[in-house]
Amino acid sequence: MKVEGRNAVTELLKSNQTVDVVYVQNGMRDAPSRQLLTEIKQAGIKVSFVDKSVLDKQSQSKHHQGFIASVSDFEYADFYDIANNLPDNAFIVVLDGVEDVHNLGSIIRVCECGGVDAIIIGKHRSASVNDAVMRISEGSANHIKIAKVTNINQALDELK
Repeated sequence: MKVEGRNAVTELLKSNQTVDVVYVQNGMRDAPSRQLLTEIKQAGIKVSFVDKSVLDKQSQSKHHQGFIASVSDFEYADFYDIANNLPDNAFIVVLDGVEDVHNLGSIIRVCECGGVDAIIIGKHRSASVNDAVMRISEGSANHIKIAKVTNINQALDELK
């Protein structure tokens, strides 16, 4: 999976997720880019400097801002771990039928900012956490537990 954009890559570094390599556009000299590059190097992550055209080819959104990180696919949390290990007053958001990755990314970002403990999404007729969701959520998907379930109604019964 590829994580695109300066903010998304910054949040990825904070998540302690394993990053294979970060592709950085040649000539990135502005202060935020230099700061992010320093953080990437301090984390011991391999950096590959490439031309803008290479990043444009790798980018799905074409809004990479000079940074694309390559990571393994998103790992969903186990629903039963979430259901059994959260406090009684846990804040859980259950999403059914959110098919647009832009909407899912925005919801994840708002949930993380709002203090949500976990998000439950359906396996069918729902968007999955992918590159676009990571970019739109600005990396918030790395900081919140997200589980995929086959049956939303059963999941709600379990949570009750």
